[in-house]
Amino acid sequence: MANERGNRSGLVGSTNPTIKNRRFSIIASTLFVLVLLASYVGAGEPILKFRAVETEHNCRELKGYICGKEVYKDYEYQGLPLDFAIKKEADLVITSRQIKDIKITRRQYGKYESWELHILFTEEGAKKIEAYTAANLKKRVAIEAGNEILSVPTILMRMTSEMVLQATKKDIENMGKILQQIYPAMTRDTIIETPTKGDNGGRP
Repeated sequence: MANERGNRSGLVGSTNPTIKNRRFSIIASTLFVLVLLASYVGAGEPILKFRAVETEHNCRELKGYICGKEVYKDYEYQGLPLDFAIKKEADLVITSRQIKDIKITRRQYGKYESWELHILFTEEGAKKIEAYTAANLKKRVAIEAGNEILSVPTILMRMTSEMVLQATKKDIENMGKILQQIYPAMTRDTIIETPTKGDNGGRP
């Protein structure tokens, strides 16, 4: 009798369809959240974002673009007009899962010193960067790390497993500090390379 009364009240061994539906809804919602979390963790944290740069038109006249100086207020780059525009949305995002290593190198050529930031990609990351650079040759892009700008270079060649940014010692070290905050796994020590015979570091 106790079990029968319990069944009628919906408290013991309930067969009430409303309660069953609620339980199913809670379980389904929980599973959905877990799937989303798993996919986010599996994809890795966003490290680099690439956004198109437009220099031929006023930034306020282009749909889908914003003025670069409004985003990068403290950034100065030789050759960029004051009204340069950047795309609102990133065209490419590289995550921590797609990066193998980040390191700084210094190369000495007599009195000439070359400072470089090397970003090495995994196979997955290499496929993405190769497709992106191949489609944007001779175009300028803004490369972001977190909410900071790293560089606004022109893509001169198709990249595959590695991207190299050259700049002054100060700029390269600043890039390293920005990246260390969001990618602690990067190589901390500056790598000093001795050029081989005939290697002039790309100088004419």
